[in-house]
Amino acid sequence: MFFGRKYKNEKVKFNIIEEYAALSPGRKKAICDQIYTENKDMFEKMVRLHWPKVEQKDIDKLRSFMKLLVHTKA
Repeated sequence: MFFGRKYKNEKVKFNIIEEYAALSPGRKKAICDQIYTENKDMFEKMVRLHWPKVEQKDIDKLRSFMKLLVHTKA
């Protein structure tokens, strides 16, 4: 078990984007709202709430991904 999801192959690396995609819409919105309000501390707390063992590089990767989504929506 890795970050709450079971993987058959233990060599599979944690992918924060895939984990985010697997969340329910309500949980995605709760995390996404922190990007829109630019609340960095709350964003990190929300991410750590869902994935307690997440590393800072994963948090930064998710933040960058979500900001990219915000800027590409027209």
